[in-house]
Amino acid sequence: MNTAEHIYEEEIKRRVDEHPYPMLAAALGLGYVLGGGLFTPATLRMGALAIRIAQIPLLRARLFGAVEQTMHHLAAERSNGSAAEDD
Repeated sequence: MNTAEHIYEEEIKRRVDEHPYPMLAAALGLGYVLGGGLFTPATLRMGALAIRIAQIPLLRARLFGAVEQTMHHLAAERSNGSAAEDD
C-alpha cells in the first residue's frame, strides 16, 4: 500500500470512528447512486417529498407572520376603540 492510500484509509477510519452515523448515511447514499438508483420513480417520489418538507419552515414563517400582523391590527383597533369610548 502506498502512502496516499494509507493516508486516505486512516482518514476514513478516523471519520467513521468520530461520526459513524453520517458516514453510514454517506455510504448508503453513494451505494444507492452507484447502484443505479438515482433515476428511478422511487427517487423522484423521495425528491418530491423532500421539497415539500423543505417548504414547511417557509410556510410556517409566513403563517406566523400573518397571524402576528393580524393580532397587531386587532390590538390597534381595540385600543383605538377603547380610546374613542373614553372621550
